Amino acid sequence: MILGTNELSSIMFASIEAGMRTSMDDSVIMFVTMDGVRAFLKNSEISQTTKTSAMIAKHDPDFRKYLREGKESGLLKIYVCYYAAEIYDVNKKDLDELVDDIWGITKFSIETEDAQIIPIW
Repeated sequence: MILGTNELSSIMFASIEAGMRTSMDDSVIMFVTMDGVRAFLKNSEISQTTKTSAMIAKHDPDFRKYLREGKESGLLKIYVCYYAAEIYDVNKKDLDELVDDIWGITKFSIETEDAQIIPIW
């Protein structure tokens, strides 16, 4: 899965999808890039520019609970894009505890060579 946005509706979809897939014993790698990095900072920046995001924010804004479920299964790994981390001038200590590490796109491509990729922008 590639997450390239910090829009709440897209992050929520990605989180629910990851949680659901791991509950079915599928391994999931979430590669967080570009604006998506802002959602995984310790002081996260979540965008709510769409009506759906505003509705989610009122109803159930905690996308992390779905990611925690996936992480508890041991089947979900979350990596932040090296290039995006450079752009935002962040390192591992600046990131949410859910993030496993910072990877380059090449490492992500090698690790997911035969996998289904779900892009979320």
